[in-house]
Amino acid sequence: MARMFPNSFNFPDVTSLAKSRIYRLLKKNLSDEFTIFHSVRWEVKNFNGEIQERKTDFIITSAELGILILEVKEGEIHLHNNNWYSDNNQIEDPFCHACDSKYSLLRLLKDQPFWLNKSIVIGHAVAFPDMVIEKNLGLHAPQVMILDQPQLFCLQDWTKSVMNHWQTVADEPTELGSDAIEELVNLFHRYFFTNIR
Repeated sequence: MARMFPNSFNFPDVTSLAKSRIYRLLKKNLSDEFTIFHSVRWEVKNFNGEIQERKTDFIITSAELGILILEVKEGEIHLHNNNWYSDNNQIEDPFCHACDSKYSLLRLLKDQPFWLNKSIVIGHAVAFPDMVIEKNLGLHAPQVMILDQPQLFCLQDWTKSVMNHWQTVADEPTELGSDAIEELVNLFHRYFFTNIR
């Protein structure tokens, strides 16, 4: 069972059934080599020195495999004329959102002494748990980065596969290390708005 922060799903402001479902499935089906943070918000300066707030649904970490940002979108997701929709509601490109969160988190980490000279493999992926993805969604959205309904039944394999993908494409594939996981726990306690228990 994965180590979860927080250790139970208790977010009155989160009404998404998909996020609640993914939380429970990650906790139950991933092994204890994974530490997972849910509903994370932080502030970081952009390249112009302006403070930006970022958030992500899940940060999945492994001492061996690194860090994975996972953005969850519920409903029937489709792409039409370069616009993304959940059911009939237009949404932000979930892959761009996850990618932006990845680089924002990386900037936050590199501002900390522990991480300054440490190699970090960090990737991103998107979950569409209510549907089956059968067609190509674009060059920035390869199948390996998509957690759809069938993959929910082999969640441990999917998670390792996508994190290994990011290890493969990294300039310097490297293990994160157990000490880095504890640094993340401590960092998140200090910096993130979400109360982690």
